[in-house]
Amino acid sequence: MHAINRSISCLFLAAAALAGGCESSSTIVKKSDLVGEWVGPANRKIAISDLGAERFEVTRFDADAPKGFAGKLVSVDGFEFAQFEAARQEGSVNSIKPIFSYMRLDREDNRVLIRRVNNTWLKAAAAETPGAVYTDLPKSANGTGGVSWDTEETRTKLLRKATLNPNAFAAPESFLRLK
Repeated sequence: MHAINRSISCLFLAAAALAGGCESSSTIVKKSDLVGEWVGPANRKIAISDLGAERFEVTRFDADAPKGFAGKLVSVDGFEFAQFEAARQEGSVNSIKPIFSYMRLDREDNRVLIRRVNNTWLKAAAAETPGAVYTDLPKSANGTGGVSWDTEETRTKLLRKATLNPNAFAAPESFLRLK
């Protein structure tokens, strides 16, 4: 089934701004068959846009965010993740660290399955990953958690752990293609 599905891994939707910066070659998404608009349970919508120059924007729309939350696609070991900046926390002097949330999406025909990260798993995995720090997010983020990391390599290690563990994700929600 994995060969049939084009998997995109994205841990949950809690975010605010599109995270900027360059990606290492192991995490650049060059092409995605998820570009389009999708509708899921309770008429929630998600849009994935190709911005050119190997940049994609993932926007989630729902009652909490009628104008949407924007994020970007990140690929690890053939899985794509939507990365959202969910919050910011004070770091060292003059440093504010972003806290990221992720979602996983698996493409099947004209639908995409969206899986939220299991917060219990994320908290344990971050504790076992040097350079990663789990943070409980405010109630506005639906009681979920997020993670900050010191380098993109740390992020890749954490996301790679998720791709190898079926317990890392909640049950999928099915979204159908609108456009």
